[in-house]
Formats: sequence, structure tokens, C-alpha cells
Amino acid sequence: MKTDIMIIGAGPAGLMAAITAGRRGKKIVVLEKNRIAGAKILASGGGRCNISNSTVSPACFNSNPEFALKVILEFTSKELQFFFEGLGVYFKEEALGRIIPATEQAGTVLDALLLECAALGVEIKCSEEAVSVKKEEDVFTVKTGREVYSSSSLVIAGGGIGYKLLGNSLKGAALAAGFGHSIVPQRPALVPLKLSGSFFHRMQGVKQEAEITVRTPAFERVYPGDLLFTSYGISGPCAMDASSLGALTGSECFINFLPGRKNAAESIAKLMKTKPQLSIASALSGRINKKGVKALLAELKVNPDATSKDVSAEEIRSICKKLSNWKIEVTGPKSFDDAMVTAGGVEVSEIDPLTMESKKTKGLYVAGELLDVDGISGGYNMQFAFSSGYVAGKSL
Repeated sequence: MKTDIMIIGAGPAGLMAAITAGRRGKKIVVLEKNRIAGAKILASGGGRCNISNSTVSPACFNSNPEFALKVILEFTSKELQFFFEGLGVYFKEEALGRIIPATEQAGTVLDALLLECAALGVEIKCSEEAVSVKKEEDVFTVKTGREVYSSSSLVIAGGGIGYKLLGNSLKGAALAAGFGHSIVPQRPALVPLKLSGSFFHRMQGVKQEAEITVRTPAFERVYPGDLLFTSYGISGPCAMDASSLGALTGSECFINFLPGRKNAAESIAKLMKTKPQLSIASALSGRINKKGVKALLAELKVNPDATSKDVSAEEIRSICKKLSNWKIEVTGPKSFDDAMVTAGGVEVSEIDPLTMESKKTKGLYVAGELLDVDGISGGYNMQFAFSSGYVAGKSL
């Protein structure tokens, strides 16, 4: 079967590329290995589809932020929302700048994309996986288990390995590697972290506002948010945002249990002096989860019932210093089955951010999560996927 453009992957990047190119009169076939298109769109944001964020900065991306921002500037959050408004989908802004559909249903977003594809004559073939891809002269040939397709342009937007239970795999990276592209080792991101030690076992179930700092000889990054302690380690937005860098070999990770409370030690010492019967555990429980306080003080070998006659202001300062810079030993991330996003992928220096075209193979484009770009939670990964799909689509 001959067509103008072949797109591998019917996720946010692939569907956006198809619509953008389809509006320019191109004949397009999209191959999707899953039984339905847009499965990851349906799963995003807990089914509410956190499609973007009102604020984008380099700190929102753990890898290749400059490349990510160049792509997003070509198709911004406002432009993405305007695009969907043209399809009858409207959005609202929630806490931390998160943009979600007014219906709070991911299906609203996916339905609009599929209806527009149908109106443009885009053919989406589900349950059809690209088995092999090659280019001879100026023609790409894509083989599946059912058909052989040929086209003058090819977009690989097969996604990463995150949400593996939705059917994602290593196939996209393998196809890109077949055209000579370098693949940065792929690893889970936006995923819970496993820890060594024992203190977190006693904190299982504790939810705590905190900060995680990731330090290496080259950088230091701070991730604020809610932290959840589990039987294996830590989860919650704070841990998941830090996971891409926190699980890297050579990084050191620290938890601040007293974020934004620089004078905590002085205020606790003053409180305990004013109320001499108040224990150190009770004084801290106004700032840290009560169950967590007991576990942390036990780890520090501090008597939780100690009062101001037992513990000095200097000792309180020492305790608070440790609680603000609590070192944890990360043994690794949980598996891809638990990951929302994939870190690593196609080396971005081999892709033109203004066209998404490969610098190694003319007519080949790479978009979406398959690239070595991963953002923190909050809609940044979806925005990058849509933006890169748009850039590829307008360049085809």
C-alpha cells in the first residue's frame, strides 16, 4: 500500500503529526500496535488528561531541557489549547498550573483527535505493529504482520516504555537505531523509588509534605511536593519527579522533612521552653506526621518523650538539621510497569528541534516520548509530545 506519510504510533505525538500534516492535504496512514489508539492519553492524569501546564521552564525537564523548550516554543501551551478549542474541547487550570479538559475526562481529548483524523481521511490501523522498516532510495518500506506499506516520509512516534501495561515497548527505539540513531539507555521515570535501610518501613503509609534534593558533582536539583512512604521506599509526586535523576548511579538523595521552615529549630526550642512539659515528639508533630516523627526520632536515637530539661536548644538545632537533610540510599526505581514516563531514548542532538527531522536520514522524523526528553509531573510530558508531533506534522 502506498501513501504519502507513514506514522508509527497513535499516541499524542503521532495523532498530532497526522492531523497537522493531514490539514495540508497529505495522505496518511498511522500504525498502532495496541487494539485502540491513544491508550496513553486515556490513562494520563489519572484519566483526567493533564494535557499541559501554564508555566514551562528548564526546571520542568530532567533531560535536555533546552531541546524540549525549543520544541515547545514552536507550539506552546496556549496554542495547544487553541487547537483543541477549534475541535470543541475546552480546558481549565488547576493547582500548580495543571491544564485539564473542562469535562475532567481524557476521553474528551481522544475523541476530538480521532474525529478530526477521520474528517481528514487519516487511516489509523490498530493492532498492527511495525515489524521492520527500511529506506531504499527515497522510499520507506514498513512491514507489519498484515501488510507492506511504502511512503516518502516516515514518523516514528512509538512512545517509550512507561505505562508498559498499556502495550508500550522497546520497538520504537529499535526502529530508530536501525537508521543509525544513538539510543540513550531507557529507564523508568515518574516512578516510585526503592530504598535501602529500615526507617521507611516504620513510616509505611505516612504522607508528608517534603522536598527531595538530588546531588551529583555536576548539579543539584530540588523537588518539592507530597511524599508517600511505602513498604519498598517512597512514592508520591515528590519522589516520582525526582526519580529520573535520583536513581542515577553517582547521585545522592536527601529528604527535607521541614521544607520552607528555616527557623523551625528556634521556634521548636522556644515552644518547648514556654511549655516545659511538652515533649520533642509533640513539638515536631505540628510539622511532621506523628507516626513519621516517632520513626525518625527512633532512627536518630532520640527519646521522643524528652522535654526541655532533657534536650538543649543546640540539640534541637542538630535534630532539625538532620531532619532537613535526611540522606536516603536509593537502590533503584520500580519497574516500567509502575512508570508513567520513560527517560532516555533517541539522542536529541541527532534530531532538528525545529522540524523533528533526523539529521541522519532525510525524510525520517522522530517525535514524542521516544526522544531523550523527560519532564516532571504536571502536564509537561504531554505538552512535549503534542508539540513535537505538531512540529513534525508541519514539516512533512
